[in-house]
Amino acid sequence: MGKISIEESGMKFREYDERDIFHIETSQQYIETLRDKGVKICEFLLSTGSKIVFVEAKTTFPNNLNVKDYECFIGEVVQKMSNSLSLYGNILLGRYSGDGVPENLSLKAFLEKHIIFLLLVKEAEEEWLINVRDDLNSRMNDIMRIWKIQRIMVLNEEMARQKKYIQ
Repeated sequence: MGKISIEESGMKFREYDERDIFHIETSQQYIETLRDKGVKICEFLLSTGSKIVFVEAKTTFPNNLNVKDYECFIGEVVQKMSNSLSLYGNILLGRYSGDGVPENLSLKAFLEKHIIFLLLVKEAEEEWLINVRDDLNSRMNDIMRIWKIQRIMVLNEEMARQKKYIQ
């Protein structure tokens, strides 16, 4: 099996087995039917151990003192994660083609794994990330309950490297 590495927001993700990654942002399901309609989604889905991780990467985020820009940022991340979960769920239900979805992200795998949302922010102080995580948890509370999503993780580049998400 081949390896896939994705580069997003100035971060190079480590190589993953092609059976463990679905680059939903470049998928034909998204490009052919949703992208031109203004639907926003996260970068990719990753099967790792007992988890399916929805990955969104950003270079930076606005200061939470700039309330309007910060709220737009949080809203966009919530929208991307929610839309990605909806598209992936609809692919698994057969409403969209399953082309490109690897075996480790199949319906069988989905039913056996926990879902985690992961936001990586390249340029962020660790102490800033707590508020972002709390705000995302608050805004996504209903989605997390409905889909039994285990948690939202918000990491900066250093933390992501320590957890071996990026090189």
